[in-house]
Amino acid sequence: MRTEAGLWGAGRRDRLRPTIDWKVLVVLRAVAAARGARVEQLLKPGRGTAVTAESRQLAMYLIHTLLGRTYRETGRVFGRDRTTVSHACACTEDRRETRRYDRDVEAIEAAVASILGEEPANETR
Repeated sequence: MRTEAGLWGAGRRDRLRPTIDWKVLVVLRAVAAARGARVEQLLKPGRGTAVTAESRQLAMYLIHTLLGRTYRETGRVFGRDRTTVSHACACTEDRRETRRYDRDVEAIEAAVASILGEEPANETR
């Protein structure tokens, strides 16, 4: 597996970060744009602000659900463990119980699907 060690620094965690494929980058950019964050903030090793952490959780959720990546694959993108991704997905599902948050997520899902050339999932909530 190829890594971006030069871009992310010399730490062990960062040396293991895989190259990000274009579909994952589409999700990261869509979440960052919708949440007023930068992609770099979502990928930083630290927690960051509450907004950054929530945006990162949403990105993990969308990479897992829209792209069908496993928790382990998703965790590698962010330099985190699969259990962190599982927690992020659970938190995002809980937040989606709020209609406003759910509409926001649906808008991001539709934007990503349109860029990827796929139909958004028609899931009744």
